[in-house]
Parts: sequence; C-alpha cells; structure tokens
Amino acid sequence: MRTKREQAVGNVIQGPWSAPAPTGADESERQRLAEEIAAQIVAGHGSVVRWTAELADVEDWRRAARRAGRLLGVRVRTGVSDDGTKVWVVDES
Repeated sequence: MRTKREQAVGNVIQGPWSAPAPTGADESERQRLAEEIAAQIVAGHGSVVRWTAELADVEDWRRAARRAGRLLGVRVRTGVSDDGTKVWVVDES
C-alpha cells in the first residue's frame, strides 16, 4: 500500500533541475528559475506543482513563479497547500 505522498507524486511536475535555488537567490538565478517555471507552465497546460521539501526558499519560488507569469504575459496565482508540503502556480487567463 502506498502512502498519500507516494500517490500524490504522480500529480507533481518534477523540475528538470536537480539543485534548488539558494535562499536569497541573486537576480540572475531568479530570472533563470522564472524562465524554467514559465516553460513548465506551458508544458503543464497552465499549472505547476512542486514539493516544498525540494525548495530552499518557498517565497523565492513563488516570486519566480509570478515573474514567470509576467514573462508569459498572463495572470497567475501562487499558493502553498494547507499542510505546507506543496507549492503551486496556476495560469488564470
């Protein structure tokens, strides 16, 4: 029997990168992350979900996700799951 986390992993888009962005990432790192998230938004048909355990700083990821929306020219919403295990971005256009 699989745990809820193991079952949920099928719904989570795994990023193409292995190392999370460092806390207080510099501007170029945030831009790189925003471009990756933008590509994932397009590939994921308007949404991306990541495990918070994979991220060095959830707020940096959310900032980059909002920047990704600006890069794509679409309105996006970001959030964190109630239990704090996942962070997400969704295209609201």
